[in-house]
Amino acid sequence: MEKEQTYLQSLERIWQMCVFQSKPQELKVGIALAATLIPFYLMGIFVTLIITPGLNISMALGTSMVLGALGIIILFLWGLHFYKGTRENFLSAVFSVVGTQCVILFINLPTLLFYNQIPGQTVATQMVLGLMVILLGWSLAIIGRILHFSLQISHALGAAIALSWVLLVRAGSLMVLS
Repeated sequence: MEKEQTYLQSLERIWQMCVFQSKPQELKVGIALAATLIPFYLMGIFVTLIITPGLNISMALGTSMVLGALGIIILFLWGLHFYKGTRENFLSAVFSVVGTQCVILFINLPTLLFYNQIPGQTVATQMVLGLMVILLGWSLAIIGRILHFSLQISHALGAAIALSWVLLVRAGSLMVLS
């Protein structure tokens, strides 16, 4: 008989996914986990939109972008899992992606705040931008690995889907903001 996973063990499992030591199927989805991750993810995106340099958006547009980001994740993963016939892995994949992206977002927030304080083109600016690129790469690797295990596809295909997903979301965001 399988032992029930506690809330703290679920959070630990999310961190283990961030450092490539766990699979999304090992995450047990519960109401407490959902009640924690979804607001933290929405808040993380909203704060990122607020502190991003040069981005002045209205509250209504920011809120719709935040909710749209979560909706895109859910619809995208539902479509992939429905197509591959792995619907039993859908919820764990959604919460794995949302949970790991919360970790990435909250690591990136101090980086963005520091970037806002740096004057002009300096070495520090280049280092912070390099860190942001590394965080994006880490995020792509995590999402690719989650897709690999939840959809039962190759690592390369999971990474390619993650990259195309990020590019589509960025293109959509640019269209909305322009």
